[in-house]
Amino acid sequence: MNILPLNTYKYQTPVFGAKKSKKEEIGPEKLNFTEVEEEFNESLVKLYKLESDIRVQKQNLKLYYSVQDKYDYHKLLKQRQQLSAKLNRIANKSNTDYLDLLRGVLVKKEYNRFAPKIIRAASLKELAELKEWIASSFLYKASEDLLMQLMEKKKF
Repeated sequence: MNILPLNTYKYQTPVFGAKKSKKEEIGPEKLNFTEVEEEFNESLVKLYKLESDIRVQKQNLKLYYSVQDKYDYHKLLKQRQQLSAKLNRIANKSNTDYLDLLRGVLVKKEYNRFAPKIIRAASLKELAELKEWIASSFLYKASEDLLMQLMEKKKF
């Protein structure tokens, strides 16, 4: 007569002394923004959304001309002007040229977009696909160079 319950499991005893595989650090997964760049980036995202709204409003104005659409369109233009002035103030406050700050933020954003994919790549085939994808994308030369350096450090 069996007195053990039917649902018994045999657990493997842990093996002591086994080493965990070490992950090799090939580079930073993400580049962090400075406070100025963070503030600039937030305003830049707002500006891009606002410009999209302006294009839609302009199209509405062409298709269905109404006084309210014209008022909204001019209000959006004024907001865009204020946001552009804010971006220039942020750049002046950090003693950096507007275009240099813009370039720095966009390079970091591009790197942060592709670097985790490169680090997670499990095979040479995936790495080759990523390399082709990066080459076909319109990236700043600086971010493309950083990503290629990261790919060269990746070992299998």
